[in-house]
Amino acid sequence: MGIALPMFTVVIPHFNHATTLATALAPQAGVAEWIVVDDGSDEPARLAARDAVHRHGAKYVQLDANRGPAFARNRGAAMAHQPYLIFLDADDSLEPGFGETVGAYLRANPDVTALHPALHYEGLPDDLATEFDPLRRRNSDMVTASGLVVKRAVFQAMGGFPEDPIFLERAGGEDVAFVNALSAVGEYVYWGRKLVRARAGRHLIDYLRRTRVEDGRVVFTERTPEEESGALGRAMTAYVTKVKERMAAG
Repeated sequence: MGIALPMFTVVIPHFNHATTLATALAPQAGVAEWIVVDDGSDEPARLAARDAVHRHGAKYVQLDANRGPAFARNRGAAMAHQPYLIFLDADDSLEPGFGETVGAYLRANPDVTALHPALHYEGLPDDLATEFDPLRRRNSDMVTASGLVVKRAVFQAMGGFPEDPIFLERAGGEDVAFVNALSAVGEYVYWGRKLVRARAGRHLIDYLRRTRVEDGRVVFTERTPEEESGALGRAMTAYVTKVKERMAAG
């Protein structure tokens, strides 16, 4: 693959996940900068996270209160200097060789705005393992920010992840809205190579428990109040529209 030139900044939002940061911060070729944003963790987790970050030589940002992952990612991205951002959850990790493999792909495909490799999930409850069919696996990969690689200039032009408070409710959705906007304004590529090791978190488990596959599509068997009222959908649409307008205005 040749020499992996520095081209990535990894941004990790952290909220009471200090015990997994050492794994998340594993060195990668091509990654010149690591930024961990502590999203208002309690004191023991905050101190442990700061210690792990300093041992790694990464940058550490402390927020004064819990603002949610979108705000934390945006704050970290604003401090980045490399041409590409990699977003990673604090309890996930990049597979060895991620930087070299993704770097080679992006150098060969410079027009790609965002690249999202597939995830290998760990910790999925036994009763859901058979429900994680290929369609829902692909959907879940595409609507999480963990492992997502984005051109920093495009991210800045878009205005970052949506910070509407509705995305902090049960269904989440800031990742979905961001990917939808990326797809609307640039070339977003989902790559089936499993290059991210991820914990099966509450949003994924909730998604699997509330959906089934019918006639080749995913349907919801239960909806959150925000989904049922249409408020979540309206917030997503408003965000995508705003991003399109920002990009059109230059």
